[in-house]
Amino acid sequence: MARDGTWLETECEVVSDLCKKLKDLGFGTVGKTYVSLLYPSSSTHVHTAPTNTQLSLLIPAAGTIKLRIADQTLDLSSEMVVIDPSFEKEFINSEPEVGILVVVDMPHPEL
Repeated sequence: MARDGTWLETECEVVSDLCKKLKDLGFGTVGKTYVSLLYPSSSTHVHTAPTNTQLSLLIPAAGTIKLRIADQTLDLSSEMVVIDPSFEKEFINSEPEVGILVVVDMPHPEL
C-alpha cells in the first residue's frame, strides 16, 4: 500500500478506508506498508528476514492469527506488536475465517 514514503494509489483504491486510516495515523512515511492475508486453517512456512536492519509493526485487522517467533507464540487477534523479522517465525491461522494483518516495515531505529 505504501513504499518508501509513497502511497501506491492502485492498491489503495482496493482498500481505501484502510489506507485513509493508516495515512491519518502517519503510517507509510518510511519503509513499506502492506496487508497480509492468511487463509483459514493454514500457516506460512518458517522464515526469516535476511538481516536485522528493519522492524515490523503487526496490526491485527481481522481473524485470529498466532505468531510463533523464536521460542514464543503470540496471539495477534487484539494487540499490535513490533518484531525483529530476522528471527525465525511463522504465522498460523487455525480458525475457519481469513486472518488479516496490516504490516508496517520500517528501518531499525538503533542501526
